[in-house]
Amino acid sequence: MRQWCLFLAMQSFKMLAHRTYVRYFSDLQNPLQAQERCLTGLIQDLSKTQYGQTCHLKGNETYESFRHHVPIVNFETLSPYITAQLSSSEKSILTPYPIQHIEPTSGSTGQVKQIPYTVPLLSCFRTLFFIWAYDVLNTGLSLKHGKIFFSVSQTKQTSGFKDDTAYLSLRQRLLLNPWLIFPTWEKGVDEMHVTALALLAEPQLEIISIWSPNYLLTLLSYIEKNRFDFIPYLSSKRALYLSETPIDWTKLWPNLKFISAWDSALAKPFSLRLRQLFPKVWLQGKGLVATEAPMTVPIEQAKGCLPLLSVIFFEFELNNGEIKRLHELEQGEEYQLIISQPGGLTRYRIGDRVTVTHYFKNTPCLQFLGRVKTCDMVGEKLSEDWVQAALGSWITN
Repeated sequence: MRQWCLFLAMQSFKMLAHRTYVRYFSDLQNPLQAQERCLTGLIQDLSKTQYGQTCHLKGNETYESFRHHVPIVNFETLSPYITAQLSSSEKSILTPYPIQHIEPTSGSTGQVKQIPYTVPLLSCFRTLFFIWAYDVLNTGLSLKHGKIFFSVSQTKQTSGFKDDTAYLSLRQRLLLNPWLIFPTWEKGVDEMHVTALALLAEPQLEIISIWSPNYLLTLLSYIEKNRFDFIPYLSSKRALYLSETPIDWTKLWPNLKFISAWDSALAKPFSLRLRQLFPKVWLQGKGLVATEAPMTVPIEQAKGCLPLLSVIFFEFELNNGEIKRLHELEQGEEYQLIISQPGGLTRYRIGDRVTVTHYFKNTPCLQFLGRVKTCDMVGEKLSEDWVQAALGSWITN
């Protein structure tokens, strides 16, 4: 009966996602047209705001006029507008849409930024999920139990979304909820302990979707160090597996088929370690997604990550300051990424570096290279490329 329910849920999901997926593949044939359509909507929305009026937008600008009037900015530039819209009765200071929610970033660059979420921005994340999940299922991932560990944030926050399913639409949540593994949070109980116990209690786990592969490696390390605390909660067979040295994780989760996690830049050596621990599991690298916006999605047929070109407007900056558009990119060239999204961040320098690996259906596949910023330690500037190489050497040795 449960397998029949899973089958119906998967078929229902594919029916819901099919139109979005087909439209996306059509847009890949003509990236310029898709980006023009996206930009037109963004300009029309921005012209209705105080920020857009400060930039002298009328709502019918071409790209050349848009780039002339709207400056490239960072978060510090837009932060006062976000604060003003949140605290004022005027609802169209940075975005014409009500701010539904403020989501803090992880602060990986040293500053926690409060990112405004509107309904159209949430729709971008949901579009990403539809395209990604449909592509994975369409590629041939066959599920028997459907149990999923799905984590966007690595720890339970006092602010931000109540849980990670808030990124999904109501229909998406209704279809997925019966299959999701959610730790039950209790005050005073260590989050890592609760999450580890929830995973160990589910032998039918089939999918793990996380951001950082190091997060999963940290969980496994925690389980290994505290294994005897978990053994009383497991069946005798699973307790025996947990007692082995080294632990064979494939015995604990024999049904695990798919892991989705970052595998580029600094995450690459940790991703390789996961492949060693789960050699028969399909480990797919995630696209480029930040708190500010979803940007690329992995497509199996493309053998790479493609931009969400119909919902996010992209610009690319060369080292000499020249700005290129999506359809103008050259294979092998490196760019700094600038995005415009429907949550109020327009011509926003997000701080990521990408390169074009190849083209698929006239659209460039983008590979994440790392952050633009360097790390200043005791007067020494450490680039992310150097740190990545050092980490890879340390993990493999």
